[in-house]
Amino acid sequence: MREFSRPREAQLVLARVELNALVKQVIDLTRARWHDLPEQRGIVIDVKAELCPDLPAIQGAESEIRDALTNLVFNAVDAMPEGGTLTCRTGAVCRGAGGNGMAPTDTCIRVHDTGVGMDEENPPPVR
Repeated sequence: MREFSRPREAQLVLARVELNALVKQVIDLTRARWHDLPEQRGIVIDVKAELCPDLPAIQGAESEIRDALTNLVFNAVDAMPEGGTLTCRTGAVCRGAGGNGMAPTDTCIRVHDTGVGMDEENPPPVR
């Protein structure tokens, strides 16, 4: 995501990143925001991790991916002021003919919530 918004810093070193482990880490790191604080107000946000087994590692900047994923989780929580479900899902896909035994070439993380959504005229309430 950052690649599209601004040039990469020259000193940034890419390393092996295990996305499934990173998703679990972000869920744990953000627990206060999606569990503890809402629970004090009687709100329940159910967080699910649907992780692709045997997901290949990627080359990336782990801290930047963690920051982006954390922001997505926080945005999703903000979009669910009355509670809901937040799902973090990892996946792997092959380019080329399906089912041909090729190793996955693309990995992805998807963050889905059941929140109210937003548009430019009606942003979600900030609490």
